[in-house]
Amino acid sequence: MARGDKTIYMDNIMNECIGNIMKDLSKHIRIVEVRQNSWEEENLLLLTTLTDYKIIQVLEPLLEEERNSEDGEVIYANDDMASKLSEAYPLDIVILYSEPDYLQI
Repeated sequence: MARGDKTIYMDNIMNECIGNIMKDLSKHIRIVEVRQNSWEEENLLLLTTLTDYKIIQVLEPLLEEERNSEDGEVIYANDDMASKLSEAYPLDIVILYSEPDYLQI
């Protein structure tokens, strides 16, 4: 096998691996809108590989702490909540969308 042939062969292997990773990822990644209260503008919009269960496990204690605090002493912003999810599950994808792009046709 000539040197150039090895490069092409390795490129093909890399492309195949990346393709397989993307196919697998596409099965698990999703957009989730987490409703925390009755105010729609406070909903948390995430692109994530986390399951509902994982999200609830992390966010429910934060929301309870926020609701039970006297005089609004404890407030978690959406970016704080996304950070907590990322810290709890560093191998998962957690991307916060505070202002999604809109396309009008």
